Amino acid sequence: MGFKFTDKDRGFNEIKRAAKNGSAIAVAGIQGEKASAPHDAFGNRNVDIAVFHEFGTRTAPQRSFIRSSVDRNRDKYGKLIEGVAGKILDGDQAKRAMGRLAQVMAADMVATIDNSIDLEPLAESTVLARSAKRNRSGLQNLALGAAAAAGGGEKPLLDTAQLKLSITGTVK
Repeated sequence: MGFKFTDKDRGFNEIKRAAKNGSAIAVAGIQGEKASAPHDAFGNRNVDIAVFHEFGTRTAPQRSFIRSSVDRNRDKYGKLIEGVAGKILDGDQAKRAMGRLAQVMAADMVATIDNSIDLEPLAESTVLARSAKRNRSGLQNLALGAAAAAGGGEKPLLDTAQLKLSITGTVK
């Protein structure tokens, strides 16, 4: 009486190769061509503006949209990574599964900006400067200045939306 065993690889070898080669890593943030794209007339690139906001400057407070998003969603990402491993074991491609994770991370960073989650409000002077740049009336300027002084008004990191639009999620 003989026994016959069949060992089917359902993706575990691919997980091992990806881990060993580092070939399937989810990356999200300001990267690639969008990172080096010009942001303003002062010669700053999108990545420069991201660093200024992420860590703050001498004159501007820290407005982290990368680190704070990752910190806030750490448990969610852990569950997604567990799910990604399961999908790879079910035969899904490692890069495609990690790509989905990278897109979720990028979307969370955009949501941080869109909803001003944990972001320091704009200074009244910044709100008024934006208003003048947009040729608003004196009455509109007063209203915006009052809103900024009260912690409301325009949202930080959304002057032109160029920074937000440069956030991507990719697989390396």
